[in-house]
Amino acid sequence: MIIFRHIFILALSALAIVSCRAETESTINRDDDDHPATLAKEIENPELRKNINCLPLDSAFDNLPAEVLVGTDVDVIGSFNSAAFTPGTYYAENGGAELSVTVFETESGLVAQRDYLEPGSAKDAKIYTDLCKKEDALYGKYLRVKFVKDGLLWLELEPDNDFIPTDLWFYLERSN
Repeated sequence: MIIFRHIFILALSALAIVSCRAETESTINRDDDDHPATLAKEIENPELRKNINCLPLDSAFDNLPAEVLVGTDVDVIGSFNSAAFTPGTYYAENGGAELSVTVFETESGLVAQRDYLEPGSAKDAKIYTDLCKKEDALYGKYLRVKFVKDGLLWLELEPDNDFIPTDLWFYLERSN
């Protein structure tokens, strides 16, 4: 009887060890981003909550144009020095057409509004919401913005305006 009892205790111990090892492996292999406690922490964090609808794009700035429209000239993107994110209004003129961009923060997140005015035409405005902020850049599904010294570089991927190119960045100077 004593031998049977020891075998039973050993079997239970082995079962407990296997069960504990399986729990440890599932914890290590689990994707913590999907864990409810992780998600709750992100929702409680005000900085992350602002952009809760923004889905980060790991390759948001890959395969984009290398040239920038500066007035009526074209420059290479590498000639611009990065700067910190700065909300405000930015302006550019190109052959009589005016482009202005206002970047601001609201309680629900970051917003960028673009106004384009071609001589003899009505103003074309477009508002971008659900933007992600990363270091010196903003990005959303159809927008890329890089903050540079004294301005920003603006690229709309789908501008819904035939006069705004998708193969060149726009340089806009910060308005005072």
